[in-house]
Formats: sequence, structure tokens, C-alpha cells
Amino acid sequence: MGAILANFGIALLLTEAVECGLAALLRSKRLVYAVFLVNIATNPVLNLILTLYVTFAGRHGLYLVIAAGEVVVVLVEAWLLKLMTGSSGRTAFLRSLLFNAASFGVGLLIFPL
Repeated sequence: MGAILANFGIALLLTEAVECGLAALLRSKRLVYAVFLVNIATNPVLNLILTLYVTFAGRHGLYLVIAAGEVVVVLVEAWLLKLMTGSSGRTAFLRSLLFNAASFGVGLLIFPL
């Protein structure tokens, strides 16, 4: 259990570093804060779902579950970013997509499938 929690913590810290770092490049403190909060809401939930899936169903179909989960996360985070920053839906979606793609890519380097 301790190793799982440690991995959750590492995954969240990594996600926050990558996504908040990218948001900071846009020079918006409000966006950085919003990205930080949004990740606290979505990252642990997705990682818990993936952990439970592997625990009970094994790795069969895992890639599909990851893909579906990431799509949902991008959409939820885009909606939350739109609400929290006042940006357009298109801008919020593109930022969410970019930030999540970047953190997913970095995550794959550290936690290979």
C-alpha cells in the first residue's frame, strides 16, 4: 500500500511540475493556480481507477482504459479551466490537451507501460 501511495504522490508531483511549468510560460498566475487545483482533482482519481483496473482485471485492455481516462481528464480539465480562468472553451481545451499530452509523455518516461 505504501508503494502505491508513493507512486500516486510521484505521479501527482510530476504532473504538477510539467503542467504548471507550461502554464507559467504563458505568464498567468491565475492559469498556474487553476492548473494546480485541477490536477489535484483529476490526477489521483485517474490513477486510482487505473490501479483498481489492473488489480481486478489485469493488464488486458489497459491501453484502452488509459486512453479513455485521458480523454475524460482532458475534457473535464478543459471545462474547469474555462470556468476558473474565463478563457474560451477552445483555448481551455487546447491548453488542457497540450498540458496533459506533455505530462503523459514525461510520465511514460518515468512509469513505462
